[in-house]
Amino acid sequence: MGGLGRLWAGKLTGGARMCGALRATLAARTLCSSSAAIPDHFAALGVGRSFSLDEAALKAGYLRLMAEHHPDRHTRGTATEQSGSADRSADVTRAFSVLTQPHRRAVHLLELLGAPLVEETNGTALLGVEFLSEIMDKRFEVDDPATTEDRLKELQEENNKAMQAILSDLDTAFSCVDVSGNRVQKNEGGANGSLPAKLEEARILTAKLGYLQRIHDVAIERLAEEEERREH
Repeated sequence: MGGLGRLWAGKLTGGARMCGALRATLAARTLCSSSAAIPDHFAALGVGRSFSLDEAALKAGYLRLMAEHHPDRHTRGTATEQSGSADRSADVTRAFSVLTQPHRRAVHLLELLGAPLVEETNGTALLGVEFLSEIMDKRFEVDDPATTEDRLKELQEENNKAMQAILSDLDTAFSCVDVSGNRVQKNEGGANGSLPAKLEEARILTAKLGYLQRIHDVAIERLAEEEERREH
């Protein structure tokens, strides 16, 4: 683990609210050997691969497929047919859960393209010290019991703006990448000589979004706790 990672881990274990889950998934330097075993959640819901999705169409497709595979429609089928229907229903539910969450959707797209994010021992190699230091400071402030409710709301608003900016950049980056295939060819202009520049950018943005998403989730949790404490 790099120096910053050790510092971070040490501080995390020192606080009551800190945990190892703060480590966001970070980009690997090599491509997967194969993406054949990865289920295509876009195909499961019958929508085209894209980071930008029509939420209404996505939900409509989900509801249609769930109705089609509802257990009540297969009560007269064989045990194998009923089991298959239950499996398809679970696949559809899982796909909908992934695609309705921007960070998970971006991670899934990268997996399908053979350029997944995986944990690295040193996040500075991908995101840089400056970004990680800023994230660490924000996370500690959100976790700090002394942080007031008003300050938590300010932090949440700042974080939401940062997330929206990254989501916009991610949409642009993915729109410049051919996401229709299962693999991305190496040596197509990426700065590190292995990935297309826009795909590498998407990987970095997705990793950053993971950190911001965690801050968002913890801030909501903290604000809910503050509200509950006020009511009692």
